[in-house]
Amino acid sequence: MVEDRVSRIAGGAVAKLDNWFIRILVYAPNILRITFSPDGSFWDQSPIVIAKPVKGGYTIEEHRDTLSISAGEVEARLDIGTGILRIRTSETVISDIARDWKKIELRGYESYSFNHKLEISKDEELYGSGQHAGYSAHGGFGLVGRTVYLAQRNTDIAIPMVISSKVYGILWDMHSFGILSIRGGELRAWFEAGKSLDYYLISGPDLDKVISGYRFLTGAAPLLPKWAFGYWQSKERYASQDEIISVAREFVRRGIPIDVIVLDWRYWGKYGWNAFKFDEKDFPDPEAMVRELHGMGIKVAISIWPIFGKDTEIYREMEEKGCVFQGTGLLNAFKRECGELFWRKIEEVFASKGFDAWWLDASEPEIEPRLIYTTWQHDLFPEDLNLYPLFETEAVYRG
Repeated sequence: MVEDRVSRIAGGAVAKLDNWFIRILVYAPNILRITFSPDGSFWDQSPIVIAKPVKGGYTIEEHRDTLSISAGEVEARLDIGTGILRIRTSETVISDIARDWKKIELRGYESYSFNHKLEISKDEELYGSGQHAGYSAHGGFGLVGRTVYLAQRNTDIAIPMVISSKVYGILWDMHSFGILSIRGGELRAWFEAGKSLDYYLISGPDLDKVISGYRFLTGAAPLLPKWAFGYWQSKERYASQDEIISVAREFVRRGIPIDVIVLDWRYWGKYGWNAFKFDEKDFPDPEAMVRELHGMGIKVAISIWPIFGKDTEIYREMEEKGCVFQGTGLLNAFKRECGELFWRKIEEVFASKGFDAWWLDASEPEIEPRLIYTTWQHDLFPEDLNLYPLFETEAVYRG
């Protein structure tokens, strides 16, 4: 009987099936959270979702072999016998028909890898999943008929969310390496590691409401300042202070509107990789350089890396404070105190000289300059593979 296997909790319910558990929570009238747990433990300290479940306004119905939860605009119906979960949105029904897992060991601790299969309409298109110009670049914006690799690396940005032409969205709160494959009315997802299989279903009835639901769950990003929407002048790099100033002067001389110029890498020269210093030979007075560019009405952005050459002073300081991953020069952005130290260094070296914007380059992160499509950081933090850019950016944003 369903009543023997279902527990009502704040925001929804938990059901125990043969050898796993499912929790369904209501986050808004159009948003449900679905979590599959192999062992009945549910991890709620999400690094990407800031919203909380509602305290009321939903209905739960228990029948002989089904559990139904209606948020008002979206409804989930679980068949206790088969484990199939059908989710009714404003325009369609998504059937969560299978999920399986296996226990794995990663870097000395236990985790689970997950397979997930959903049935969708054969006439719908899916979009999203981030930016994929690397391994996943098979052309077009639509994902149907494609396989997408969810991994942060140069030119690839992993966002585990898809949006359907049937006006709903699915956001997986999963942070490891993943693969999405959409073919023949089936959406398959695989995640290498996690404590549970966790996702949010956001219903329409229009795409604006789906995007609004995503912003509600993950937080609203502030707009850039007005000047950042103008023309940015950038190239692989400017090799010297004289070169970047001469380029800016030429824009002004020709009357070409320009709002930002970018100083890319290698300005550190003899001091070593990302030394947080300027080589005086090529950049004798960066503060004066910025002042002169500002005098032309041009803002200045500079690239900053989270990895330090082992021959640099900043590496030695970061290592001494336990702020680099062992065996690498990579900032441990997952430790809040290390992120705060990173910002203090940015403030001391760059903000104090008047730079206007920080290009957080190689935040995949790129452990070392090798093949650009390789995920070298995988073995450092496999369960949180795709979170590094979030934590680095958050540290600088807080600062």
